[in-house]
Amino acid sequence: MMLSAWFFFSWFLLRGASAMRPSVLQRMYALIWLFAGSFALLALVTVMANNFQIAGGYWAMFYFTAVFFALFISYIELFFVPKKSAFVGSFEDQDADRPGSRPLTGTTTGARSDERPEVDDDATETTSLLRGDRRSFRRYDGRRQSASDATEQDERPGPPELGHPYPGEQEWSGKLPGWLWVLQFLLLAPIVITLVGQIALLLTSALYQTPADGSSTFFIYIAFAILTTLLVAPIGPFIHRFTYHVPTFLFFICIGTVIYNLVAFPFSREHRLKVYFVQQVDLDSGVNTVSLTALDGYVQQIVKEIPSAQGRQVNCSTPDVVTRKELTKCAWQGLPAQVVPKVSPFSNKTHPTSWLDYSIARGHKANEATIRVVGQNTRACRIAFDTPIADLTVAGAVSDDPRFNATGNNGSREVRLWHREWSQPWDVSVRWDHDVASNSSLSGRVVCLWSDANAGAIPAFDEVQHYLPVWAIATKISDGLVEGSKRFKL
Repeated sequence: MMLSAWFFFSWFLLRGASAMRPSVLQRMYALIWLFAGSFALLALVTVMANNFQIAGGYWAMFYFTAVFFALFISYIELFFVPKKSAFVGSFEDQDADRPGSRPLTGTTTGARSDERPEVDDDATETTSLLRGDRRSFRRYDGRRQSASDATEQDERPGPPELGHPYPGEQEWSGKLPGWLWVLQFLLLAPIVITLVGQIALLLTSALYQTPADGSSTFFIYIAFAILTTLLVAPIGPFIHRFTYHVPTFLFFICIGTVIYNLVAFPFSREHRLKVYFVQQVDLDSGVNTVSLTALDGYVQQIVKEIPSAQGRQVNCSTPDVVTRKELTKCAWQGLPAQVVPKVSPFSNKTHPTSWLDYSIARGHKANEATIRVVGQNTRACRIAFDTPIADLTVAGAVSDDPRFNATGNNGSREVRLWHREWSQPWDVSVRWDHDVASNSSLSGRVVCLWSDANAGAIPAFDEVQHYLPVWAIATKISDGLVEGSKRFKL
């Protein structure tokens, strides 16, 4: 769609310019604009590489080099232009023998030419300076030509020494070689197709499904437009020579693809919509919430097919995850999870309060504390703080690198804990700023994660996978499929 639209509208504008004022230098003018644009692009890539260490724009150097040599050939082509003296001398005899030629200055008493009876009236202050030829216009050779003899002059062959120019263009252009454009095209097209083409295909395949992740669609269309321009711009100097057949065919292709993109369903079995699943359990109150996060309009269709959501209140709002803010989160009270094995043979399930245990003790200073976290049947937990902490250490962890701050310059609101073995404790020592320590309190939430997707461990996830349509696929929105949390305060 982008390629056909760019080709048609570019041809329409450049072909229209060539029809209004044909010039043999149009290809050279287009190459000059390409040279300016490629030079600006090369400067931008250089700045990004030097200041931001982004080295992916290596192709810009080859792009600029190809345009430079193509423009250099256009300047060499100007050496074939005949000299002014030779060009003017070739028309002296023709102007002298031309019938109906007369001086452009008029007098009120001078003799009238018998060949121009329509201008026999005396000239006054309102008499046209073109001597009655109201439909005349300027030509490139500086002579007047009326519309009445325009066809006759076009059919009259030019002087032999000037060659045969392209119809409508300057007569001195007949001496220019007509094969140099082939070299320019070979310099531009292969390099652009080889380098920019493969990058455009890679980025297109990587970006076209990112709206399902919450990315802006405006950025994707802008990226496609820029890639299309970089890919097809080198044919701009030659596009005005195309006949209307090819652009018309591409115009219908553009219309067809636009209609298809607007009418066809955007997802299929081969290109599925990603639906983010998470089950959050408040281990203090026992509240169990299942949520699906996806594109607005499609996630509601999926939730309607889930049996556990039927007859329950479904709340759709903006997700808590910042990177998914463009999506919609629909939550409802779902099936309870069975991520922790039963504690006795007489019990079919464990109580949620036993999934996670923690203890918190104040340190030697008022702004220091140690938090001990133990999760059952898990190797991953998190500690989320209501206010940022300034420093932390984890007992048994690898030695900290003194070059890096454990919490960053602005502190940290979350600590993620991982262990190589199951159901092992973590001892986390934290320190917060003195201005926060004036309240002598530290609050937050301890969260443990479970991602066991085996049948029966997470019934809500099994239900979603079973009733999910073929054009969608479920995945987790964060580190775990199930998040069990408890509130703490010191």
